[in-house]
Amino acid sequence: MIMPLIAAEDGIAQFIKQPGATLEAGDILGILSLDDPSRVNHAKPFDGQLPQLGLPSIIGNKPHQRFAYLKEVLGNILAGYDNQSIMQASIKELVQVLQTPELPYGEANAVLSTLSGRIPAKLEQSLRQSIDSAAAGGAEFPSPKLRKLIDSCLDELRPTEAQTIRNFLVAFDDIVHRYRAGLKHHEWATLAGLLGLYAETEKPFSARDNDVVLELRELYRDAPDTVVKLVLSHYKAASKNTLALALLDIVKGSDTIPLVEEVVSPVLKELAELDSKATTKVSLKAREVLIHTQLPSLDERLHQLESILKASVTTTVYGAVGPSDRTPRGDVLRDVIDSRFTVFDVLPGFFQHQDQWVALAALDTYVRRAYRSYNLINLEHVEADAAEDEPSTVAWSFRMRKAASESAPTTPTTGLTSQRTASYSDLTFLLNQAQSEPIRYGAMFSIKSLDNLERELTAVMRHFPDSGRGKIEQAPQAQSSQDSWNVVNVALTVPGQAHDLDEDALRAQFAQVINALSGQMDRHGMRRLTLLICREGQYPSYYTLRKQDGQWKELETIRDIEPALAFQLELGRLSNFNLEPCPVENRQIHIYYATAKGNSSDCRFFVRALVRPGRLRGSMKTADYLVSESDRLITDVLDTLEVVSAQRRAADGNHISVRRRSSRLVPLPLPLLPPSVLPFPSLPSPLSVVPPRLSSSSHSSRDSC
Repeated sequence: MIMPLIAAEDGIAQFIKQPGATLEAGDILGILSLDDPSRVNHAKPFDGQLPQLGLPSIIGNKPHQRFAYLKEVLGNILAGYDNQSIMQASIKELVQVLQTPELPYGEANAVLSTLSGRIPAKLEQSLRQSIDSAAAGGAEFPSPKLRKLIDSCLDELRPTEAQTIRNFLVAFDDIVHRYRAGLKHHEWATLAGLLGLYAETEKPFSARDNDVVLELRELYRDAPDTVVKLVLSHYKAASKNTLALALLDIVKGSDTIPLVEEVVSPVLKELAELDSKATTKVSLKAREVLIHTQLPSLDERLHQLESILKASVTTTVYGAVGPSDRTPRGDVLRDVIDSRFTVFDVLPGFFQHQDQWVALAALDTYVRRAYRSYNLINLEHVEADAAEDEPSTVAWSFRMRKAASESAPTTPTTGLTSQRTASYSDLTFLLNQAQSEPIRYGAMFSIKSLDNLERELTAVMRHFPDSGRGKIEQAPQAQSSQDSWNVVNVALTVPGQAHDLDEDALRAQFAQVINALSGQMDRHGMRRLTLLICREGQYPSYYTLRKQDGQWKELETIRDIEPALAFQLELGRLSNFNLEPCPVENRQIHIYYATAKGNSSDCRFFVRALVRPGRLRGSMKTADYLVSESDRLITDVLDTLEVVSAQRRAADGNHISVRRRSSRLVPLPLPLLPPSVLPFPSLPSPLSVVPPRLSSSSHSSRDSC
């Protein structure tokens, strides 16, 4: 066959193939040397803009289509592929899609469309009718009904035909199974599945030596691709950690604690058991979330507390009409008063209860719980008197508990003890040996506004001794702090929707009223007055005033701390330092920036942290809880300290004190802690830390801490 070759330009042809040679596709026949070499077009680098390229395949915008795509994106991240740029957006959209009611119906209809003609027409019609009717009525996906329709249809067929239809319905059965407990259950099961993928790929590398890859090759000898996938996923552990931590934050922020505990707890336990350097952050976070899910929710505690408060003021006598005596009974409130679980975040919600005796029971519980470190001698409940502007009030008398020794205590330097060591801040040691400890008086009431505070406070003052009654007998002299022992707590209940409330204005108004009544406060021996700003479901905000230099001023070092518990901080031991509190979000952590009075260059942070064992559910032991919570708390302390120290780089020699509230000591994992993190003995107080007594002029005092 003769085939002419026509060139577009003139030149000399040099043939490479000889005549008669066999040709194949792509063979070079020869080279054409152009007479004008400038006619040759040379390749140039592309300097333009690429057009907008979409995904390799078209993804629809329907919920079930977005769900499949987003789940694949997050699965690829867990498999070791880099999709960090779209990870956060994908997580947010996935949560929104999982909460869409149309999701199960879209998945079911998509699968049924592929099964049309493969399954009996009667079955297909009945399935579509059930799905359409449920979707039209806005009901939950009818998984139980669909399961019954499928089973009844298969029972009517011969075994061979039934098995064939069952094979066709595998994808549809999966949808029915996943949504069997509702949309919310499917949401948490999906998130648990993603966390399970993380645990599955990291478990082979947990607490293993470097030869783990060789062991995997031996284990998966017939499937080397599995080994490659596991190693690739583990190599990208840092990227996976970001995704896992984000998912754990979603789980922790859930308000459906019982459902989360049921679905997610097994995978959380697997994550908490991971033991490798790459998974440390995820393991600690999983322990934290696991503890959080095993504690009762806010709503549960609100209902429980309300029922207890009502039971304490209701005494039914046979034959009597209505309750006879409504005085709160301490035996009913004892479980709440001595509870190891947090109470002060839910208790203020009952201070303004429509039944004033329930409100008095709430105030009674607050006082008894806050003053557990004191001896309550007597406690009275005073009903509101609108004619005299007197609110419902709880008045009590109390004393400091006797210390372990009447001599000044020494700070233990080695070892741990479960016995309480009396502190220098105990008021017992403010008394001379020849003096007897005075009886102190207190009162607490709740209001909705500060507008009538002056009249209400004047009415409450009648419950306190006047003109020196109840004080230590001594020669007449100027008013001193040791002459003033009494206390008043004012609980201001703020509506839950008042998010733009100016607390600084409330504090200023409270201080103005107290200074206007300064003379009256002195006559009644007031030591401190505290304003509690209470919001529903939150810890109260505390503002404590004490007379200093003739004026009632705030004790800034104990802001947002209950004063009856704040003395356990023993800030008097840091008398050689000027303290500045650093506000943090975690109320278990108290951070103070200290500057030595004699050496301004000596700056450091003092951190006090508290481990609070709550009422645990399930099989978790208190000892396991304390160890896990201590791990989490130390991590939170170091993270918080890193944040606050960013603005004060000069601080060094920082000190961390950790207190655990338990009936017996549980060892902390001390080898994991830096030398300056010292566990201290447990005290029977809901808020207590023991910083050592320090001196700013000696280097050895730093080392002794």
